[in-house]
Amino acid sequence: MRWNGWWEKLFFRDAPAQGAFYALTQLLLGSYLLFSLLIFLLGIGWVTFTMPAVWIAAGVVTVLFCYYLVMTLTFFRSQQSGFLRYLSWLYFVLWAGLLLWGYFRLSLPGIWATWLFAFFFTGVLPLFFCGRQWKPAFGSALAWCIGTLMLLPLLVYCVFYYPLSFSYNYDNSDGCLLSLVSIQFLVALSRFPGISGWGWSVWAAGGLLFLALWYWLTALFFVRLSGEKLRSLFGKGVIVWWSAGAAVFLLFTLLTWIAGGEVSRRTAELAKRFGRPMTAEALAECYFHGRKPDAAFWDRWKKSYDAVDPFKEEENYAFYYSEPNLMLTSAGRMKQWRNHLEEYSEALKAWEAQTVNPLPPRPRHYQTGKLIGICLPELNWIRQFNRLQLWRIYFALADGRIDEALAAERRMKRSNQYLQQDSISISLRVWIVCEKFRLSGIEMMLESGKLPESVLHRLSAELAEQEKAISPRLEQVLYCEAVQALDFCKFIQAGWYLIESDIRDTPPVVPGKLRCFVPQLWWYFRREMAELLRICNIPELHHAGTKQRYRSPGILASMIAPNYTVTRNLFLRLTARLRAVRGLIQAELYRRKHGDWPESLPDLPLDPFSGKPLLYRKGECLQKFNRIDSEPPHRILPEIHSIPAIQVWSVGPDGVDNGGFRPDGSHCDDVRALLRIQP
Repeated sequence: MRWNGWWEKLFFRDAPAQGAFYALTQLLLGSYLLFSLLIFLLGIGWVTFTMPAVWIAAGVVTVLFCYYLVMTLTFFRSQQSGFLRYLSWLYFVLWAGLLLWGYFRLSLPGIWATWLFAFFFTGVLPLFFCGRQWKPAFGSALAWCIGTLMLLPLLVYCVFYYPLSFSYNYDNSDGCLLSLVSIQFLVALSRFPGISGWGWSVWAAGGLLFLALWYWLTALFFVRLSGEKLRSLFGKGVIVWWSAGAAVFLLFTLLTWIAGGEVSRRTAELAKRFGRPMTAEALAECYFHGRKPDAAFWDRWKKSYDAVDPFKEEENYAFYYSEPNLMLTSAGRMKQWRNHLEEYSEALKAWEAQTVNPLPPRPRHYQTGKLIGICLPELNWIRQFNRLQLWRIYFALADGRIDEALAAERRMKRSNQYLQQDSISISLRVWIVCEKFRLSGIEMMLESGKLPESVLHRLSAELAEQEKAISPRLEQVLYCEAVQALDFCKFIQAGWYLIESDIRDTPPVVPGKLRCFVPQLWWYFRREMAELLRICNIPELHHAGTKQRYRSPGILASMIAPNYTVTRNLFLRLTARLRAVRGLIQAELYRRKHGDWPESLPDLPLDPFSGKPLLYRKGECLQKFNRIDSEPPHRILPEIHSIPAIQVWSVGPDGVDNGGFRPDGSHCDDVRALLRIQP
């Protein structure tokens, strides 16, 4: 008896209308509360956004839906007699089968299949069994269609378009096609009625009001069809669900306000830490330094870059990816390559003439929420220029023209100074790459043995000064990374992640304007912003640990948080390389004074990774050379050779001494400078 009583209460045997309406309320509010719980657990770090968590949440929603399905079909079954009692279940089977056939055979988009499946319960069943109560049935179906179709484009925009906007590999998937259709629909709305900004909040509120009207008309339809009182449908269970939903909404609204205060506090701490505002405008000041941008200069620079491209032919790719002194190729092939470079001689001289003076700033627009969209084509231009100057040094040394080699090294230094003064972190990374090219050129000149002693002292002093300039660059990277991370959050909030050219300047929807409807997501977003700002607030880049540490495994923070460990190692590797080249200069000065290479160098600079003096070796050293395949596609074939040389090296980020080079040629963290000597 006790079991039967519990069963009757669970499935509302005596009041099927109440059961159907309660199941509908439970499905709506239960899904909302489950969503809120999942976001909360994600925010505090108790769960991660992984498939198990998604499957568990989907499983709970499925149970709620199955209960709603049974209760709704049971209600319509109770209103009929005879054979008609089974029509509701029969129609459900036929409708579901039709949708499955359309999904698998006609490629019906999944989201539309889901919408049509829901329409069976909100429109088909009520209209089929309404009888004389067609007005509330038709009104509820119409309200549901209008409400969902108003909100569906916004939903598709947020769920599908955002992750796809960072990928340029668009295909014909449901999400991609629907997102593009939704975007065009939203753009049309923004252009025709003029909806923008907070207008989308009004639009979303209108959609929700239509859904509220559907909910009320559904209750009215159930009452009139069953003959029960309207008050009976809004029993304790329904009131409890709505009370819980309202309480959760208010709770997350309060949490959002608290998280906003934390974001403001952490932003102020960072501004105090760096002594300047955390804004795109302040970052622009770091770049221009009061200098006037020169668009005409960079137009000439681009024309020179386009005019000098000896690497574009397939057979010349290998000369782009290999350093000149590490290539193994025939004398005829090298002569052929040199003649090919000579074809660009006049254009290259015109390009080099533009580096007589420091490079002026290139015009840029630093706008809030759009820093990620700043184009930096000059990075590739300067990198290409450095590669060409490296070949200039190589051929000048081959001809014994040491002055031309030194002039090429000066041009590399002046062009790299532009990158060194940049305010964008990726520019500083390219600066490190180009400085490595310049150091390779210095190593080639040292290997020639033709540098005057005065030049050796000058180069050693300049490398020491260059090392001193690294510390301010580290601070600049910290500031730049923090501003860019904060600006990326504004980029998402403002909806600037749209990539269609026709709506690039005016995103159809600003996600931040919809925050009042989903405070859960807004709280999570602000909490991630606070975590991101916490990560960015480190005293010095040298304090970055071997692994990034997050308070919570947040999706946003883990995706865009600066990887200070990698950046730190890049700058320390450059420091180690600068010191190692100074060690080679020290060994060359010793040779000139004593007539032979030193067996040891006791006064070497400290290794920035180990804190001990750099390591030195004279004798056989391993080196990887690149042999160019003579047949297309002219592949680069690495070969390891043992050569007489001196080398100065650092143990690298892993702190393990691999002798500067591993015998098997595998990845080695050691940072070294090598100078080949005659046996």
